[in-house]
Amino acid sequence: MNKKISILCLTLFSCSLAFTQVNHGGEPHMWSTIQKKDLGICGKTFMALETEKLLSEDAHTDQDKSQPYRFGIEHDVEWSSSSEGIFKYLENGDRIWYLPIKCIDAFAISVTFSEFKLMPGAQLFIWDQKKEGYLGSFTHENNKEWGSFATQLIHSDRIVVEVYEPKKTIGKNIYTIGTVVQAYRSILPKFQSVQSETQRGPFGNSGPCNINVNCPEGLDWQDEKTSVALITSGGFAACSGALINNAAQDATPYFLTADHCLGGQNNWVFYFNHETEECIGNTGPTNMSISGSSLLANASGSDFALLELSEAIPDDFNACFAGWDNSDIENVSAAVGIHHPAGDLKKICFEDDAPYHNFAAGAQVWYIDEWELGVTEGGSSGSPLFDQNHRIIGQLYGGAAACSGSVNNGQFDYYGRLGVSWDGTSSSNRLRDWLDPGNSGITVMDTYCPNAITYETDGQIQTLLNIPNEVCDNSPLNPAFNLKNNGTNPLTSASISYSYNSSMNGTINWSGNLAEDEVEAIGLPQFTPVPGVNTIEVALTSINGGATDQNSLNDAIYKEVDFSLGFISMTVEILTDDYGYETYWEIRNESGTVVLSGGNEAVGIDGGGQQTAGAGDPGAYENNTLYSETYQIPSDACYSFEIVDDYADGICCGFGEGSYSVVDGTGTILIEGGSFGATDLTSVGMNVETLGLASLNDLQISVFPNPAQSILNINSEKNLVNARVQLFNMVGQEVRSISNINGNRVEMNVEGVESGIYTLQINSQDGAISERIIVQ
Repeated sequence: MNKKISILCLTLFSCSLAFTQVNHGGEPHMWSTIQKKDLGICGKTFMALETEKLLSEDAHTDQDKSQPYRFGIEHDVEWSSSSEGIFKYLENGDRIWYLPIKCIDAFAISVTFSEFKLMPGAQLFIWDQKKEGYLGSFTHENNKEWGSFATQLIHSDRIVVEVYEPKKTIGKNIYTIGTVVQAYRSILPKFQSVQSETQRGPFGNSGPCNINVNCPEGLDWQDEKTSVALITSGGFAACSGALINNAAQDATPYFLTADHCLGGQNNWVFYFNHETEECIGNTGPTNMSISGSSLLANASGSDFALLELSEAIPDDFNACFAGWDNSDIENVSAAVGIHHPAGDLKKICFEDDAPYHNFAAGAQVWYIDEWELGVTEGGSSGSPLFDQNHRIIGQLYGGAAACSGSVNNGQFDYYGRLGVSWDGTSSSNRLRDWLDPGNSGITVMDTYCPNAITYETDGQIQTLLNIPNEVCDNSPLNPAFNLKNNGTNPLTSASISYSYNSSMNGTINWSGNLAEDEVEAIGLPQFTPVPGVNTIEVALTSINGGATDQNSLNDAIYKEVDFSLGFISMTVEILTDDYGYETYWEIRNESGTVVLSGGNEAVGIDGGGQQTAGAGDPGAYENNTLYSETYQIPSDACYSFEIVDDYADGICCGFGEGSYSVVDGTGTILIEGGSFGATDLTSVGMNVETLGLASLNDLQISVFPNPAQSILNINSEKNLVNARVQLFNMVGQEVRSISNINGNRVEMNVEGVESGIYTLQINSQDGAISERIIVQ
């Protein structure tokens, strides 16, 4: 097997004059000869859009992961050489047809040809009127069997569509523009000058808690990331997806995405390598794209769609074809998602716990309770979920995960299961006919990188093991790492250095016999973290008795662990009503000292019954806005939470649908509500030392399915004694309850309960637990 590190050429991040999808070279024929006065004679103009209105609409749909990220408006037209534009005849009898198009205040423009069939020798170019870049040439080799052709965005508000026709082909070429996209917000911003060193990408369309794929966290995923692409459809950043390997390993451009993304895939444009060069930044290349795909197979039962891209992947894309695991066994210990949230540059997110089988929104899915690092958003749909072995096990269907400020909101996601997609009734609704064409019965395939560099001697520190992102007690850690042989020669010895907090240093001398692509887990000495941020570094210093490691880029790995001794995370989430400035909250310790607070600073009502806080007061909340902040507080005390409304009418439900909740670091909901008068004061459940994960472990309870549609099953490993189960809505009202439970299983009927998010609270003599439940 020839799977090695894929080296992304530096030219991917440099600027060139031609910004093209798969093209066939050349320069626009009128590039240097057309006069500026000629561009207004036959041009078409679209007026500036009502951007504020469009952005207001987007503010709502952008929160829905099932909705694509809209960046442009599609104008339906019917422009052909028989009705629009100008012909210019050359001395040799050849001719050029050109049509200038202007979209006032546009960030970018793209066109789709509803009819497109060029004869050999004919060429299509699309170029910026400022002559800062162009697309093309497109020739008869770009003809599609479905007869249409979509182009990528060109970053200008004025373009020219140009078709060159040799004399012998005149009258035989077919080209009709059917759609013009006028981009009013930035997925691809305005063109930079050709002298610019960096080709510009989008400016932070996704939330701030996302992690660029080239940050240190993504170092171990450099092959897999190249398989992932952004999908645009007209004026929408529709979805994400990934090239997927097949048993023949023949680089057939199979592309996996979600069934719910489908619609117009013949004219989708797939952008590859759209990512930052390093960890920080918001720019990346947009000049590697493929237009069009055909649907091979799809099914809603696992929300999958398998496409074949219209053209082979060019070598200079340096793209890999992701591996997969179709076994569908629940032995996945961790998972990683790579995706394009909101059409932004490529991001990565990590689930350090085990995803599990579930049923959601009519499909069989892998369920992610919450991401430990990063998150997904609208536009991430269809993106691959990789297991700990770097193999695809599903594609993103939906969920509630999103950014809440600079952190994610701790919510769930679910992915259609590849193991379910594998089989079906015919080749049109299953994967196995395409990914295992010889019907070999294999269950796993590794990633295939046809343009990877092969090394004879190449050791890799692949992954750090047994290390959480944060720890909440002073128990020692038992770190380990994976040593992998990426070379063709056997790996027989290695010297590995390690460092804890840049001071506790040591060396491990390993010997063995690893063949190409084999991995061995190696333990490190026990490590007790100290309060604050802890660092763990592991580096390969020599291999095979001092032989030269021909690839030093993968020889080291680094991780940070956050530990606050005696402290616990606490997240306060406030959704304000129509009068956010009236809201204020405090958390006090047992002595009455305020340890945390938020909202307006002028709290209360004076003797005349008038409010003492106003919208302009320091710290006042905005109306109908979600505020979520995570704090660290000592875990060895009891606390009380008080929320105040200056007008004594609570935050739900007379003037808006406000709510509040306090959640500890394990995800346990300590308190929540929204319907009260002047104040809501409680200390119930606020002893963060006695509640939380310990209680969950004591009860050993599982709750499924989640989301639930009719019956909610509650199973316990040990018998519950005189237990009570209650279901509360977001404003603290009880909607279901079961009392006097004795046994290890109970079913709660949730039929008739309105769809939404609820809190399931279980109280037993062994402890208490609260968990978020979704009812559909």
